[in-house]
Amino acid sequence: MPAQAQKITFVIFGASGDLTERKLIPALFSLFRKGRLPECCVNIVGFSRTAYSHDAFRDHLRDGMEKLAPKAFDADA
Repeated sequence: MPAQAQKITFVIFGASGDLTERKLIPALFSLFRKGRLPECCVNIVGFSRTAYSHDAFRDHLRDGMEKLAPKAFDADA
């Protein structure tokens, strides 16, 4: 990572909600796939009233991507 590069953190309030599942995560994933996000410098922090473990939240978002954006989803990416 270049000395002048700074880490980016996206903070999502209501991370377990519909907007995150349908719009925010697919948009961030699309930017990642197109190479428009700095590699290994992006953090996503989500806050919600629903309690999830890290793995359960990732599974929730993965299921949403597979269901709502099947053409854009690539598990290997």
